[in-house]
Amino acid sequence: STGQGKTHLLHAIGHLTTNNGLQAAYITAEQFANEFVLAIREHQVDKFRGKFRDVQVFLFDDIHFLIDKKQTLQCFFHTFNDLYQNNRQIVITADRAPKDMQPLSSKLKSRLEGGLVVDIQPPDFETRLNILRAKAETMMIPELEHVLHIIAQKACDNVRQLEGALVYLAAHAK
Repeated sequence: STGQGKTHLLHAIGHLTTNNGLQAAYITAEQFANEFVLAIREHQVDKFRGKFRDVQVFLFDDIHFLIDKKQTLQCFFHTFNDLYQNNRQIVITADRAPKDMQPLSSKLKSRLEGGLVVDIQPPDFETRLNILRAKAETMMIPELEHVLHIIAQKACDNVRQLEGALVYLAAHAK
């Protein structure tokens, strides 16, 4: 679900990819849809689709945003197929599993289910504590280990909740 770090993971994959000399493309589903609509208006759909054809790694964030956008999904499907047939790495995030994305076409669901589907769960206590330590350091908050432990115990749902609790406490402390 939201706030689990899916976008953060995509960006980490993108940085690792480019640091290893490979070409990566990152785009959100919303950006993809907006650029596709603009390409239709300007009669440049082929140019738009070609934008992603030469990358080694294609990073696509929040595919669930496209569920009710039939034409955009069709364009995505063709882009996905071209990349897949050329043995490109494709990483896609969503807020649910492909089988739960209605009314996604059976063809696209099948393609998505053919890859590695991973359910990202909320971080455990140690991970939450490490996230808080890192955030406290970047915010230049003096480390108060016992306070970070309390936040890590109480804020369990997602990373944004952790960050929000730390920001709230820092603001009150100042």
